Amino acid sequence: MFPILLLQAAILLASCSERDGNCDTALRGDEVEIEMTFARPATYASGDETNEEKAIHTLDLLVFQRQGAGGSGSANDALFVEKRYAWAKSGSPDKYRSIIRMGDHLDIYCAVNARSLLDAVEAAGGLVSGTTSWTQLREKLVLVSPADLATNLAAKGLPMWGYLYDQTIADKAYTSLGTVKLLRAVASADITVSAGRFTLQKGYVVFGADKGLLPFSPTNLDVTDNVKNPEIPAGMKAEVDLSYAGLTSTAPQAIDNRFYMYENDAPLVTGTGRRSTKVVLEGIYTGPGGSGKTTFYPLSFRDADDRKLQVKRNWKYVLVVTGVNGDGYPSLDAAKNGEDLNMDYKVINWNGNDDDDIQIIGAKYLANYPKNVALERPAASSKKALVKSNFDIGDFKLELSHGGKFPDPADMTKIENARFSVKIAAGSNPEEIEFTYSTLAAYTPSATDNPSILKVTVGGVLVFETTITQYDETPVDWNDGGDQDIDI
Repeated sequence: MFPILLLQAAILLASCSERDGNCDTALRGDEVEIEMTFARPATYASGDETNEEKAIHTLDLLVFQRQGAGGSGSANDALFVEKRYAWAKSGSPDKYRSIIRMGDHLDIYCAVNARSLLDAVEAAGGLVSGTTSWTQLREKLVLVSPADLATNLAAKGLPMWGYLYDQTIADKAYTSLGTVKLLRAVASADITVSAGRFTLQKGYVVFGADKGLLPFSPTNLDVTDNVKNPEIPAGMKAEVDLSYAGLTSTAPQAIDNRFYMYENDAPLVTGTGRRSTKVVLEGIYTGPGGSGKTTFYPLSFRDADDRKLQVKRNWKYVLVVTGVNGDGYPSLDAAKNGEDLNMDYKVINWNGNDDDDIQIIGAKYLANYPKNVALERPAASSKKALVKSNFDIGDFKLELSHGGKFPDPADMTKIENARFSVKIAAGSNPEEIEFTYSTLAAYTPSATDNPSILKVTVGGVLVFETTITQYDETPVDWNDGGDQDIDI
């Protein structure tokens, strides 16, 4: 599962002399300046944090205007107005600025790390102001060369997309555009081998898509901002094979941050002739029944019910090999066309929309844990968070600063100090732990126990901390940002 990036945009009137960065275009009378703040998203990696996977190297805005009386036309029929660059604000790496024309009923699309594609479309006559419709442009925003995604990761980053619909950019001193959510246009696969007597030599992704769409459709998002179905460009073929053999001495049994894939709608869409994307591992098994020779093991992306999964953007598929029972297939081709053989493994599906990094040890994982919780000023105010994990509740050890203790020494699922209480329980869905954070006292200025730090140790190895803060005013909802300067 990969993250959504959060983008907060504010429109500010300013003269060129007041701007820093790429100040090479003076404001015209019909233009205003945009300042955008990007909140750091959950990392795409399953191991150590990799800023490369969430880096913004280029940011371009595509502005369309809806047609019809009062902007009554659809987003599909909106006509292209302009393409504008955005640049990083000096001294503030998370802030970006741009200049766009004032107008109403504007749809603003944000393309991250895709400038070469946009420039090529423009050079081919695909961006004509007042003529090109969004439907026409969308079909041209096709990403190719999936092997280059990993090769160019450090220099170019991963392509991402977001949008703001039906905006009015007016001549005001301050106009807030709220929050834009960006999805990565690719999926990823990481592999970890925890089984003994098996030496990993090489990994492959097979039957990968040869191209993918940069945009996604807003109607294709569910309530959690995950795509419901893959969106496939015309003529896509699932015939790309990727390989990686650069295993290191520090991680000889793992392949992380090397396999990036475009969406593939197989196997649920019939009649396309496309095969499901999967992983093949090349290695040597020296346990009972093993020949000690190099063989090949196919691994499918599967859900908890053992059904094969489609490849969807912004998702990471973490494959953890827990056991090897014999040799695999004698050749790569045989493994590509065969089913699972002699390898026990678990697939952990993690989405970048989740609030935090994913931690993995063996076949166990921990994800979606909050770093900050904001509570309101009255006593007995509360918030809930669902932490994703296949550890048992008994594996969670709670510690709370400022004298935290367990009200019932026989119940280690609830801890509190004089101001805060934290309770954990099984969630309504499998592999979810529900955290409930509550206040026990009303807000008081300069309280020494506000904020408090919750430290959670899971399985005796994995650790995360959450800062719990009670505010003097009702804070912004922690899920969707807003205009208040509360860093959540």
